[in-house]
This record gives sequence, structure tokens and C-alpha cells, in this order.
Amino acid sequence: MKRIVFAAIAVVILLATSAMAGQVRLQGYYDTREQENITLLGYTSLPHNFGVWGFVDFWTNRADSETGTDDEADFTSFYGEANLNYSLSKDWHLMLEVNDGSAVFAVLRPGIQYWAQVPTGKVGIKLLPYRVDLVEQNPAPDPSGQLGLSWRFDWLDNKVFFEGFADFNWLWQNQKDFYPFCTEPQLGINLSQNFAFLVEYRYASLNSLTKDADQGWGIGLEYRFK
Repeated sequence: MKRIVFAAIAVVILLATSAMAGQVRLQGYYDTREQENITLLGYTSLPHNFGVWGFVDFWTNRADSETGTDDEADFTSFYGEANLNYSLSKDWHLMLEVNDGSAVFAVLRPGIQYWAQVPTGKVGIKLLPYRVDLVEQNPAPDPSGQLGLSWRFDWLDNKVFFEGFADFNWLWQNQKDFYPFCTEPQLGINLSQNFAFLVEYRYASLNSLTKDADQGWGIGLEYRFK
């Protein structure tokens, strides 16, 4: 319960800071894996070349197909990321990223990010070579790193956009054949200045090779606070 309260506080902070000089986006999805999702994400520029970006996902627990019972749709499952970044130049940024969720322990990831402007959009690459566990675990997890790709393209006079991310993870010790991977490419159609229709493919292989890759489709709407 305390962690969900913490996530709610993070949402309020995100709204407050982004209202200064950024954008907040609220998304609601139906997920083909028998889930419903609510996502809040936003960014803002801060003085002295600093900036803040983050998101929080809330979702209903998955239906249990083996027992034929459905979990309560209470949106108590969540995952969020927030990063504080500092611009070294127009393209290069130092960053501190915090990850936390209902099924994971909070970690801090320092790293660097590069943004490249390309025709009709931009592409970003981030390297987070290490993780610092903010919650003590027993046994302590092996040190790990992450390489991330993100992108945003706008087409047809900004009527259609394509954005998303792909995160590739590895262990510095005891690395086996399994490399956790997660990606969510999203296609959006702007219905108005504030509303957009969304279709998103979701793939996450994060646990072990003995489990099937976790994949599905999210279909929903977005409202942008400007």
C-alpha cells in the first residue's frame, strides 16, 4: 500500500513540474492480454540545462486462464521510470534514472544519452552501465547494465506519429544465454490538438528462458495536457 501511495505522489509531482514548461500525456489502453492500462507520462525543462522526464504505468492484474478466475481490476500493479538529465550539448545528456514498481525493487541507474535529429523525427540511444539497488535484497542481485533505444517520428503534417522504445539488459556476472529485452513501438493518429488514437505492440522477455515471451497489443486513446 505504501508503494502505491508513493507512485501516486510521483504522479502529482510529475504533473506539477511538467505544467511549468513541458507536456503531460494521459493514455488509457485495453490490452489483448486481458488487462486495462492507464499511463501518465511527461517532461519538463528546468533551469541551468537540467530536465526531468518520467512515466508511471498502472494496470489491472492479469486474468488467470488456468483457473478460469479473474483478478480484481483495481489498478494496484504499477511500474514507473523517472530521469533527471543534464545537457552537455544539444545532443549529449548525462542522466540519473530511477526505476520502481510493484513487482520490482527500486534501482538507480546513472548513464549517458545521445539524441540524433533525423528526417521527420529523432532517435535516442542511452547507456546505463550499472545499477544501484535502493532497497536491500537478500541475496543481492548480480550487477547489470542496460542499453536503450527510443524514437519519435511525425508524418503527414503531424497527423500520424510513430514512437517507442527498446531496452536490452545484460548481467556483468554469471551471464547466461538469456538477455532480458523489452520493447513497445506505438503508432498514433492525432484526432485533434489534444486527442490521439493509439495502437501499441508490447513485448517483454524479462524473467527466464523457461517462460514464453510476454507479448500483446494495446489499443487506446491519449489526451495531451498543454
